[in-house]
Amino acid sequence: MKHIQSIQDFAKLVRILSLQSIHLAGSGHPGGSLDAAEVFAAIYYARSKEKIEVVLSAGHLAPAWYASLYLTGEVTRHQMRSLRKLGSKLQGHPERGTLPSILNTSGPLGQGASFGVGRALGTKKTVLVITSDGEHQEGQTWEAIMSAAQFGCSNLVFLVLHNNMQIDGHVTNIMNVESLAEKYAAFHWEVQSVEGNKPLLVQKKLQKLITSQSKKPRVLICHTLAGKGVSFMENNPLWHGKSLSDKELQCALGELSAQKMKENYPGVLL
Repeated sequence: MKHIQSIQDFAKLVRILSLQSIHLAGSGHPGGSLDAAEVFAAIYYARSKEKIEVVLSAGHLAPAWYASLYLTGEVTRHQMRSLRKLGSKLQGHPERGTLPSILNTSGPLGQGASFGVGRALGTKKTVLVITSDGEHQEGQTWEAIMSAAQFGCSNLVFLVLHNNMQIDGHVTNIMNVESLAEKYAAFHWEVQSVEGNKPLLVQKKLQKLITSQSKKPRVLICHTLAGKGVSFMENNPLWHGKSLSDKELQCALGELSAQKMKENYPGVLL
């Protein structure tokens, strides 16, 4: 693992690296990758202490996940620069087997929830499933939630990135899934919520759920801001799935203090 001074810096680097790799690729999903940075930071700090498997159901968040794996030493700088390229191990949506940490192929939303339940039934490790509020529009997600409670998957933790954003607009306008907390509770899950862009809070809540002695599956609903950290991308569905121009990238990197991070972590940025 690269020596990162704090969980806050880890999240900042995830944002910067996500945008740099998407820009190099010429396509990708920056909005979600930006808002997921603190969640991925918390996961990889928890991973250093616990036996954890990670299932990425919301596969379009791949740039943020790859950035996290890069910072923890599993992905090389050359690979980071190859996002979405033909033959690259880092595709737009992760493919099982390309890297040790990639357990599932994702893309069709909702499938990762079911996959995570299966993993939890077959291992004693904690299984973390990264999903999104929009994925809860898929019936398969609710079948998985129901099954996890029925079969007592007490080693299963869902992390729901709740930014109220999907490719066509706001989730509440397209197919409202609220209230997720009440619905999970009705399905007999242990439910916690957190301000998902505050890394220390996310880390604390996640660690609590991982070490919980509850016999129930657990969910942490992370209220995040799509495009977090870049003013012209925040809460804007247009940035769900498109790359940045050269000018837009430089503007975004300026807002993310990329030059300072480059000085603090020489050779890390792309």
